Amino acid sequence: MLKKTFTILTAILFLSANIYAFGRQNIEIFDIDKNMVVKSIELTSEIQNEVKNYVKKISGMYVKVDALPDSGIIIRVPLNPPIMADNQWLSGYNINMVNEVFIIIPAQGKAFLLILDNEARPLFFNFEGDVGKLLEIIENS
Repeated sequence: MLKKTFTILTAILFLSANIYAFGRQNIEIFDIDKNMVVKSIELTSEIQNEVKNYVKKISGMYVKVDALPDSGIIIRVPLNPPIMADNQWLSGYNINMVNEVFIIIPAQGKAFLLILDNEARPLFFNFEGDVGKLLEIIENS
């Protein structure tokens, strides 16, 4: 379990660093079961606005000890331009701007967010909202 968690976090951070190095603005869907990116699509304003709403509606920390699920998907969304972090939960961790969000959608349970702080440490947050619209946009792309 720990090895799988480490592998997934490493893959997320690696993808994040490589995407910015090449200047691409695609969202990527990572399948946890397959341990690989299964889809990459262009970032649209519709997707960016949907994710902005998730960030604005952060309702608290996600407090499970093992935050990454055994099954499900992780959607990496770069935000261009970055959004202001006008949320008490983000401000509490000195996060002023958010330039990337990972939406973790477990096979069982409610979706939550992973946002990297200024030192690239992962922070997990609950949010109010439904990822159904985002999944529909991705499916139709």
